[in-house]
Amino acid sequence: MFARKASLRRLEAMAGKTIVFTGTFTMTRDEQIRVRARDGEEVTLSRDSARLMCTLKDLMDLATTEDDVYPMPKIMASTLQMVCKLNDPDYTWPSSDEHSVVQLIQLIEDALYLDAPVVALKHIQGAIATRLNGKRTLELGPLLGAGGDFGSAEEHAASSCEPAFAPEDFEAPQQPTDDELWALLGAGGDFGSAEEHAASSCEPAFAPEDFEAPQQPGSSTAPPALLQQPSFSADAMEAALGLVDVATLAELKGVTRSWRALAQRVLCSRLCRRDGQPVPTRLDEITDLDVEQLIEAGRPWEAAIAGRMLPGLARLHGYGYVVDVATVLTKLELYNNRIGDDGAKAIAEALKVNTVLIIMDLGMNNIGDDGAKAIAEALKVNAVLSTLGLYKNSIGPEGAIAIMEALKVNAMLTFLRLDSNNIGDDGAKAIVEALKVNPRALKVNLSL
Repeated sequence: MFARKASLRRLEAMAGKTIVFTGTFTMTRDEQIRVRARDGEEVTLSRDSARLMCTLKDLMDLATTEDDVYPMPKIMASTLQMVCKLNDPDYTWPSSDEHSVVQLIQLIEDALYLDAPVVALKHIQGAIATRLNGKRTLELGPLLGAGGDFGSAEEHAASSCEPAFAPEDFEAPQQPTDDELWALLGAGGDFGSAEEHAASSCEPAFAPEDFEAPQQPGSSTAPPALLQQPSFSADAMEAALGLVDVATLAELKGVTRSWRALAQRVLCSRLCRRDGQPVPTRLDEITDLDVEQLIEAGRPWEAAIAGRMLPGLARLHGYGYVVDVATVLTKLELYNNRIGDDGAKAIAEALKVNTVLIIMDLGMNNIGDDGAKAIAEALKVNAVLSTLGLYKNSIGPEGAIAIMEALKVNAMLTFLRLDSNNIGDDGAKAIVEALKVNPRALKVNLSL
């Protein structure tokens, strides 16, 4: 951004010619000005519109040229006219607009150079978000004119699987490569495509046989070559993603290495940055985490993963609250968060190694038998949890029986809420049998 009082030398360099300094320069409110753009075309702007762009305002305040035309040799005439429109808070982006995402990023770059009002940037950011939000990795590549440049299928899979809060340059722990595993097992890869291979590496560990990940649309045409893409500043690239949602930013990591690094910076800034503090660059620098955005992005289990990966995590933010981690590690309330079976399975994995969580509320989360079975396996090895809420879910007899089998060996759980589920007579009988085997002071709430 330019300073409000730019020096005469800088203005001369920007114009490419000598500018006559006029001291205090005044204009009437009805007066219009002329600006000569990069393509040589002259644009007529109202004084008020021009002064909203601080770079032009500085030029108008400090200098004028002999022919009364202000030089703006870095900006196209069409861009000047467009940014003037975008300065209007009530401007509505036309549905028929055909700007590509790359062209919109260029518009962001130019708006930053002009030091345009925030409202103009918001309009452009909104147009970019409309084009990108909800897209998967294979759709994003053609939209961005980018092609994959990952060195291997493993690197590509790792970029898509890493947590949303992972900072730039994050490297997952090294695991044996597929080639090494194939050599050990005497097997060779028979996947039909690189996409199928990458999907197999990225699917969750609890995925059952014949599991199929959601289909991602393919592209029938090759994306433009990377060398043809303009070079944008880091500020413009980060600003361009200002309104792109967390789920889409996570998908962007799988486009190219450069988009992965950019998405990591933006995500880490959005999820982990404290006011007045720089963006964390290492896992051990992260002290704060926005769990609301993780939940809204469909990644609630990453809050539990963060407890294991972030040694310096001190505060969780969300829904207007800030919670000290020391408290949340002993009491975790995730009721009514659309966790489902997949989220329950991820939380169960964290519960297997957790040594301090005492109270956990997973009520009203549409957890079914599969999720209940995963939690049951965790209860077999967890030695600290004393209160568990699974009320108002979709747990049937199978899930209830699995949990009761776990309670035959779990000696710590003292209160379990299973009310408003569908455990049936078989589930109720399993509870009685579990209490016979392990007759401790366990209270099970089964009321409707």
